Amino acid sequence: MFLLDPIDMKAPALVLLAGLALTGRLAGAEPVPTAAQLEFFEKEVRPILVENCYECHGPKKQKSGLRLDSRAFILKGGEVGPVVVPGQPEQSRLILAINHTKRKDVEAMPDEEKKLAPKEIAALTEWVRQGLPWPTTGQPEISDPRKHWAFQPIAAPALPKVAKTERVRNDVDRFVLSKLEANGLTYSPEAPKETLIRRAYFALHGLPPSAAEVERFVADRDPQAYDKLVDRLLAAPAFGERWGRHWLDVARYADTKGYVFEEERRYAYAYTYRDWVVGAFNQDMPYDRFLKLQLAADALVTGEDTRDLAALGFLTLGRRFLNNQQDIIDDRIDVVMRGTQGLTMACARCHDHKSDPLPATDYYALYAIFNSSEEPKDKPLLKPFTPTKDSEEFEKELAAKEAKVVDFRTSRREGSFSAVKTTAYLGVLRRSLADAKFDDAQEAKRLALYPAILSGWKKTLKPRLVATDPQFGLWARLVGTPDDAFKAKLAAELLAKSATPIDPTLQAALTKKMPTKFDELVAAYGELLATARGNPTLEFKPWRALIEAANGPTTPTADSLVGSYVVADAQKHRSLIREVEAYKTSPKSPPRAMAMVDKAQPVNGNVFLRGNPGRPGKNVTRHYLEILAPDGKPVDFKRGSGRLELAEAIANANNPLTARVMVNRVWDQIFGQPLVETPSDFGVRTAAPTNPALLDGLATRFIADQWSTKKLIRTLVTSAAFRQASETHKAGLAKDPENRLLWRMHRRRADFETMRDSILVISGQLEPKLGGQPFDLVANFNTPRRTIYAMIDRQNLPAVFRTFDFANPDYHVARRNETTTPQQALWMMNHPFTRQQADKLAEKIATAGSDEDKVRQLYRAILARDPKSAEIKQALTYVTEVRQAPAPANWLSGIGGYDPQTKKVTFTEMKVFKKDTLNPSDKYPDAASGNGHASLTAKGGHPGNDAQHAVIRRWSAGGGGEFRIDGDLKVSTPQSQGVRARIVSAQRGLLGEWTCLGGASVPVVLEKAVIAPGDTVDFIVDDLNGPNSDGFTWAPVLKDARTGEVIDAASAGFNRKSSPQTPWSSLAQILFASNEFNFAE
Repeated sequence: MFLLDPIDMKAPALVLLAGLALTGRLAGAEPVPTAAQLEFFEKEVRPILVENCYECHGPKKQKSGLRLDSRAFILKGGEVGPVVVPGQPEQSRLILAINHTKRKDVEAMPDEEKKLAPKEIAALTEWVRQGLPWPTTGQPEISDPRKHWAFQPIAAPALPKVAKTERVRNDVDRFVLSKLEANGLTYSPEAPKETLIRRAYFALHGLPPSAAEVERFVADRDPQAYDKLVDRLLAAPAFGERWGRHWLDVARYADTKGYVFEEERRYAYAYTYRDWVVGAFNQDMPYDRFLKLQLAADALVTGEDTRDLAALGFLTLGRRFLNNQQDIIDDRIDVVMRGTQGLTMACARCHDHKSDPLPATDYYALYAIFNSSEEPKDKPLLKPFTPTKDSEEFEKELAAKEAKVVDFRTSRREGSFSAVKTTAYLGVLRRSLADAKFDDAQEAKRLALYPAILSGWKKTLKPRLVATDPQFGLWARLVGTPDDAFKAKLAAELLAKSATPIDPTLQAALTKKMPTKFDELVAAYGELLATARGNPTLEFKPWRALIEAANGPTTPTADSLVGSYVVADAQKHRSLIREVEAYKTSPKSPPRAMAMVDKAQPVNGNVFLRGNPGRPGKNVTRHYLEILAPDGKPVDFKRGSGRLELAEAIANANNPLTARVMVNRVWDQIFGQPLVETPSDFGVRTAAPTNPALLDGLATRFIADQWSTKKLIRTLVTSAAFRQASETHKAGLAKDPENRLLWRMHRRRADFETMRDSILVISGQLEPKLGGQPFDLVANFNTPRRTIYAMIDRQNLPAVFRTFDFANPDYHVARRNETTTPQQALWMMNHPFTRQQADKLAEKIATAGSDEDKVRQLYRAILARDPKSAEIKQALTYVTEVRQAPAPANWLSGIGGYDPQTKKVTFTEMKVFKKDTLNPSDKYPDAASGNGHASLTAKGGHPGNDAQHAVIRRWSAGGGGEFRIDGDLKVSTPQSQGVRARIVSAQRGLLGEWTCLGGASVPVVLEKAVIAPGDTVDFIVDDLNGPNSDGFTWAPVLKDARTGEVIDAASAGFNRKSSPQTPWSSLAQILFASNEFNFAE
């Protein structure tokens, strides 16, 4: 039901041509890569080529005549011919070579020792599949990037003169009309008021107006009626929900971390950032303040009100990349720079940007800023907050769960000082001291000991292992003694009157239980040290001093040992942590901020050569971009991490990018086409704005209006440009077929959120509540809340989101795709959500008088207008046809039998459903009634005790037709005396009969069965020769007799609940799927 705008009917052809170009089947111009493809190339592909290929196949050297440093050279190939077939990696010798495919005409590249990693091979393969996208050279080369338009200071342009002054409503129109008139065009006529109110509602609220609101607006003769409407819409809470969602696309918002192995996937407090964004737009927070808080709220928020700390979710809510810190910081740099500055910093991670003036030193200066920041373990509470009974219960239970974590960590540390563990540490220490090459840390890990505690023992005992020490002198004198001589030598030591006496506690322990070899002496030491820990008696004081010595074995804290846990302990620990983090998502949990703070000690950084943190290069300081520094020499940041200084550099009236980027984003959302074609790439290869003066005029006014987003939006939606009709005309199509000059309004399709929210509003179900924890859209699509509050799971994004072009939450998204596909129409017609909401709407109009009144009410509810007479007639005809149509095909399961004399079937429906099985009654088996083991499952069952207690699948044919019936009747148990199957039509009688003995299988096929509309067909299985292990499988399939297409199947229809749709619900669902509902003119 979704159709293309007539002006866009060329789109399918363009898609086809693009596909041909990518697969190498269309000769001609080099394809222009998309922004996403360019980003993929710069981030994933170019670094691989530079690092691995250019040495042998670059500008200085071309082994086998092959160069790989430009698309043209790659397509040209080398001495043996082309190496790439764009779009077909499986036929490309380059891809075969990097996979080391065994073929005579393929040379493995690089050699085996330097073979590319699987991730790199996958990137190059995807690049070839995309058609080898490479940055084009269509834009003029700029010798001095500072002269690029985007880096020029913003200056207020002079207002141009226009001929059609009567069409000017504000300054926007002067700039737009001047361009149009220069090309022999002008504005289209103003759209009807019915269109204007709907357009304004969709643009500002993402919701439709009611019929009554439309009628009031149309009847209002006040010249300021439209401006007043806009002001009301801007002041309503729904505005923040609509425009907050636009920013969440930019901020790559999601409620989950992505794949994180055994960690809790959900962000407990992501929703507080989402709610903060909604609130910021509703409050018309100045955009410069909006940005500063998202980058450095921790440095700006003072006093008791801490709600603005939630803004830091902008930085902290990206994908977690299995907690790889380099990738997390890269993601933060990307969202900040593309989101606020329209600059792509990604490729500067590996090398200086190939086209933009963004050296790797700039990238790593930003990297150092974020590397000097961290997320606090305890998320700050958003105040003011008044504790409730629920929140107090939550805190109590959370404390209990956190105590389990602490207890577990403590138990693992305390367990290290048992006699057994202490003995083990002393044993490793003994081997370490005897062999300088012995890897004691590795041995400690192997024995489930902690290297940090071993190090403490080494520091404490090594100086004491001398012959004169009263406690460990005996160890020193006996170490190395053979086992067969050990006992005698120890006895002599204990009896000797040495000048260095043996510690009395040690002597008493050894006398009581004489060790017979050195290992037993080590165990005795371990027992003494373990007993001494925490023992207040005087005799153990010197031993207690050893184990509790400064920098000794007890110095490592329980928390510091976590990273050294053995696998089982690590898994248990992660499980306990996950339980804590999962509980924080409880509805009782108080709101907290996904915050960020400065580290105690900020760090400068290094350039990572080729992006590899294992190859540090030159040092860099924390600073902002060289290209934006007045003399190309950025000032080093000195305050903490530098995030606040970064925020001040970005949210600055003198920054030439910030206002331009935001104005361009807002223009795009209002008019459906940006002034700068790539909203998140203002680099030097980006085409100039279609109307540079308009862009700068809006940017200067934006700043002059104290960065007011609402004032900017009001200016745009009150312009004559916005109020134009969307119809096309020949002159416009001839001179500006893509409407870049804006000679008409673009027809806009409702996005996913608008579509769903509008249906809920119309059915009367939408709740006006703002904010709160996310709801699970997949579990309950009918949740009566705006879609912005749905859970966004970046790892498992529901298919419906993708079907309707939802923004990919893994990336900053500048513009959503806008597709028109059959799947969208099918979803609208078949998803339970639209059916259920249509049912509710049908219930609301049930009390209307005549059928014509019902049609009128549906049109007014869904399309906010009265139907035309022809539409009423068409709707009434449809309703009549639905009423007269046979019921849809359906399956029932029952028990009964076939009487050959009367040729009738007795049937009683089975309704007791347990564990995938239907039974006639709760009693099973039931010998007394004759039901016996009678039962049915999706694939088979068991008959009752006689022919009148057969099991029956009853199919109601619906529309009827000519069918082929397929299936196999099988009785698995050889002891069975067999079963009999019959197919009986209520109108035509017995259609066929088959028998199947135990241990056998019989095909049950009717080549052609003519079934009339409304007929019922019974598939009957009875006990052929008495009950005896007669379990069977038989699930008939009905196919179109001519085409073989499957029409219905017993397994699919088993226990399927049928709920016939009323004609009015059906009509409502059709209107929900109409173009008029889903598009704003």
